[in-house]
Amino acid sequence: MISPVKEQSSRHYVDVGGRRIHYRRLGEGPPVVLLHASPRSSSAMLPLMTSAPHGVTVFAFDNPGFGLSDRVELSDAQALDFGADLDAALEALGIKQCPVYATHTGAAIAVGLALHAPHRVSRLVVDGLCAMTRAEAANTLANYLPTFNPVVDGQHLAWVWTRVRDQFLFYPWNQRGQGSRQPLSLHPTLDQVHAVVMDFLASGDNYRHAYSSAFTLDATAAVAQIQVPTVIGARDFDMLYPHLERLGKVRANIRIERFASAIDEWQRQIWAHLMQGLTTEAAPRSVNPPLGTARISRTYVDADGLRMHVRGAMNGQGRPLVLLHDCPGASAGLVRRLERVAGRRPVVALDLPGHGDSQCLDSLSDINAVLGFLNAGLRDLGIDQAEVAGEGLGAVLATKLASQWMTNYEVEQDTMVLNRRIAENASYDPQRLVPGSFAAEEAGAHVFRAWQQARDSVILGSWSSRRLDEFHPFGDALDAEAIHLRTIEILKESTSAVDFRRAVYQAAME
Repeated sequence: MISPVKEQSSRHYVDVGGRRIHYRRLGEGPPVVLLHASPRSSSAMLPLMTSAPHGVTVFAFDNPGFGLSDRVELSDAQALDFGADLDAALEALGIKQCPVYATHTGAAIAVGLALHAPHRVSRLVVDGLCAMTRAEAANTLANYLPTFNPVVDGQHLAWVWTRVRDQFLFYPWNQRGQGSRQPLSLHPTLDQVHAVVMDFLASGDNYRHAYSSAFTLDATAAVAQIQVPTVIGARDFDMLYPHLERLGKVRANIRIERFASAIDEWQRQIWAHLMQGLTTEAAPRSVNPPLGTARISRTYVDADGLRMHVRGAMNGQGRPLVLLHDCPGASAGLVRRLERVAGRRPVVALDLPGHGDSQCLDSLSDINAVLGFLNAGLRDLGIDQAEVAGEGLGAVLATKLASQWMTNYEVEQDTMVLNRRIAENASYDPQRLVPGSFAAEEAGAHVFRAWQQARDSVILGSWSSRRLDEFHPFGDALDAEAIHLRTIEILKESTSAVDFRRAVYQAAME
C-alpha cells in the first residue's frame, strides 16, 4: 500500500482511431509534450511536469502499451509508426505545434514524430537517444526483452522485481558481470524500484512492443533527416551517454550537449531549451471522449469535481447495467463480465473512489460521500436509470446506492443475495476483514504477498474467507491473468482503503 498523494495533474484520454491514449495534463498556457522511457508510464514525468515554469500547459503521454494507453496494433511497429500515432493524438487534441521533450524509448518516438510531422514540433529536446550498431540491436532484441506473462505460482513477480533492480545496477541488465556494473550512485531507492515494477506489471508483455523501437531505430540516419531545431543530450551517468559520440557530425539545426547531473540543474536546463520552442497559442481544453459503442473502452467523467475512471460500452437496448467491483479491486477486474454483457445492453464498470484510477475522496470512511461520488459520476455519464450489480463489497455499495436513490437504481437479484451473505458474515474477526500491509520491501516480498492474497480471493471467493464450507467453484484451472490484475489493484491501494473496507462492512450490518 502507498500513502495517498494528491496528484496536481489531471488525467485524460484522447481517442485515436478507436484506441485510447492516456495522458496527464498540468498548467495553463501554450502546450509542451513530454514522453517517458520504458518500461514506465507518464507518472515518471511528474517531477519534470511539476518543475515547469508558469504559463505553459504540460502534456505527458503514456506511450502505446504502457500505463493506460492502448498499444499500436502493428506487430513490427517502428519509431516512425509510433511518431505517426502521437501525431494523430496531437491532431485530435487540437495541438497544432509545440516543443517536445523525450527520453530513451520516448526519444525514439519523438524522433519518429519529428520525421513524420515536422510541422508539429517547434523544438525537440532528446534525452538519451539509443544509437546501436546492427549487431548490438540484434543481440538486444534477442535477449533484452524476454516475454513477460503471469504464471499461477507467481514466479514472474520474482523475475520482474529482480529485473528492475538489475536495470539500475547493470547495463545491459541481462549481463550481470563486473564489466556491466553501473556506478553505485545509480543504486535505486526502494520507491524507485516499486514505481518501475508497478508500471512494468501494468504494461505486461506489451512492454516489449514500443520498447523495441528504441533499439531498431537507426539513430544516426534519423538524426541526419531531422528538420526541426533539436537538442540531443544525456546526463553523464546515463548508459546511453556514450551514444552521443556515435551520432557523428550533425546538421546546423541540431545541437549535442551534456545535460547536468544534479536534478534541479537538469530540470532548469531542459525547461530552458523547451521554452525556446514555446508557441503563442494556448493549449486547447481537454475533453474526455465518451464511451464507445463497438467495444469496451475507457474514459474519465466528472464526479462533483473529482475524476472517476470508467470502463464500458454504451450499445445495446434497455436499461444500462452498472457494475461495482470488490475491494481490493478495480473495474479492470470486471472486463470479462463487461464483454459478456456488451452489445446486449449498455454496461459500465466504475472505479470506486481511491481505487483503480479514480481520484480519492478526503475520507473513504464516509459511505454517503462514496455513494454521492458514484451517483455524480453516473449522472455525468448520462445515466439516470440503471440496474446496479456488485462483486464482493461492491454488492453492499450497489444495494446502498439503490436504497438512497430508489427511483434511479434497481439492484440485480444476485447482488441482493450476495449483500445479505456479507451482512450475515460481517461479525467475523475484524482483523480478517482487512488485508495486511503491502508497504514496499527491499526484496519485493510485498509483491508476492499481494499475489497470494489475490490468488486466495480466486480460490476461496473472498480474500477475507478461510472457512472450508465456503469453498466455491472457479473453473478447471486458476486464471493467472485475473490474479495478476487483482494483484496490481492491491498494490495500488492507498492506506485509506483500509478505512473504506471497515466502513462498507459496517454499512452492510445497518
